[in-house]
Parts: sequence; structure tokens; C-alpha cells
Amino acid sequence: MDKVPKNKILIFGAGVIGSLLAIQFAKKGHEVYLYARRSRLKELSEKGLVYENNGQNYRENVHILNSIHAHQIFDYIFVAVRSKQMEDALEQLKHNKSSNIVILANHFGNYNKFEKIVGDNRIIPAFPGASGALKEGILKFVITPKMIQKTMIGEINGIKTERIKSLYYLLKSSGLPCSISKNMEGWQKTHIVLLAGLRSGIYFDGGDNYSTSKNIQALKLISTNLKKSFKILESNNLLVISPLIRICICVPSPIFLQILRKLLDSNFAAKAIYSKRQESREETLRLENEFLNWAKIHNLNS
Repeated sequence: MDKVPKNKILIFGAGVIGSLLAIQFAKKGHEVYLYARRSRLKELSEKGLVYENNGQNYRENVHILNSIHAHQIFDYIFVAVRSKQMEDALEQLKHNKSSNIVILANHFGNYNKFEKIVGDNRIIPAFPGASGALKEGILKFVITPKMIQKTMIGEINGIKTERIKSLYYLLKSSGLPCSISKNMEGWQKTHIVLLAGLRSGIYFDGGDNYSTSKNIQALKLISTNLKKSFKILESNNLLVISPLIRICICVPSPIFLQILRKLLDSNFAAKAIYSKRQESREETLRLENEFLNWAKIHNLNS
């Protein structure tokens, strides 16, 4: 597929990821609608969709919505909200007749629950390879290095369908390195374990990613938690191997500690891993508890 057709796209959620997607799609000439609420809606209505690049601010033209009607049909709906908000978002979208709903959030693979809300064969699991922050209505973002994490997509059943191929080219052509997974449930669980493991060391340290990189006890805690959790997933055939996870599994612990030190002592970690926002910490702890409960249900030694 050499040329990507122009799509009509709804982004449900105007936080960091939703705004980033809207910007990237609009740059490529797609017809983009961005649904926002409360203070973010006010910001967008007054200032527009503003982002920073190399120290300069730019504005991207998109349609700002405060409501969505059932008769509005989109080629894709991207739901970019926190996992605890996902069910409420899907309830608001269930009467809309658009076929493809791409869900972007840290969650523990509850796809059946989501399909019960909107119907079968509409949900496309995904996770963005990007991060950033909104400050005074201006988005600063970073695309995650491909070696660490691409944007991941895949059908619930793992089949490489035509719509997945089309979504892949849409994302790739919009500047978002992308990969198709045959096991999104396993990928989501692996990603949650990885993020929770890295943040556990930061919470133990009590500072940020930079101070954690200098705390040998925090680094050892991260290493222990990751290796232990990956073994749990592997025993249930749900561990999805990425370059970073392969390193964690294969290299000796002293070398892995040095890799962790360099990873955490970076601007990337400051933007993509560390977050001082209370809601980020609460979500990480909640997902970690979901993993531990899942392990117990499956009679695994967590």
C-alpha cells in the first residue's frame, strides 16, 4: 500500500496521547475530530491545538467536539483515555455506528468486557509508542525510540486482517513507528509488568528517574521485580519478547543493572517513565495489583 487514503478520524480524549495523535494525523491531511471536555475543551476552544517543537509553538487545525452523535461515521475512532475511564468512554460511543474503535490505554486485557459494551468485532487493541506532557495548553511530546517501543496494534484474535494492515499504514505514514502483534493480551500484560517494575524503583527511591539511576538498592529492586514478573508471564505463555525484555532475561544481573542505570539517567525516562502526577502513580499501583490478583487466580507463585 503505497498511498494512504485520507481518513475521517475521531480522537476521543484530548490529553497527551489524544492530542499527539490528532496532530500527527492532521499533518498528513486527514480529517480529524478531537473530542474534549472540561478545562481541556476550554483550552482548545480558546487557543486551538498547540504543540511545541524545537522551542517553537505551532497550531494544528482540527475539529473540536464537545459531543458525538450516533449518525457521525468515522473510519477510525481512537479512544485515548486512562484505563479507569475506558468503560465510560465506550458507553458514550456504543450507539455510534463506526466500525473501528482503537483503544489506547494501559489495561489488563479485558477485551471481552469492552466488546460487551460496543459489540463484537469493533475493538482494536493498541498502545502508543509516545509520551509527553501538557502545560498551559501546550503539548510537548516525544516519539519513543523504536528499539524500546513502537506503537503496537493487533486484532483480539491475532489475525492480520485488512483493517489492521490499513491501520498500520495510517500510523506509520503519520510518523508513528508501528508493529502488528499476534498477541495483544500478552503484549499488554508484558508492558504493564515492565512499566510497573521500572516505576516501583522510582517510588522506592522517593525521587525521580535521575536519582533512582544512582540508587543501587532501587536498581536491584527493579531488576528483581522484572525478572520475577516476567517468569510468571512466561509460565503462562503470555510473555511477549521485546529487545529490552530480551536483555532483562538474558544478560547477567550486573550488566542489566548498568543498562537500567543508563536507561533511567536519560531524558527519555524523564518523559516516558517517570511521572510526578498522583493519577499516574495511582494507575500504576492499580495495574500492579491487577497483575498480582491475576497471578493468584492462575495459581502462580507471585
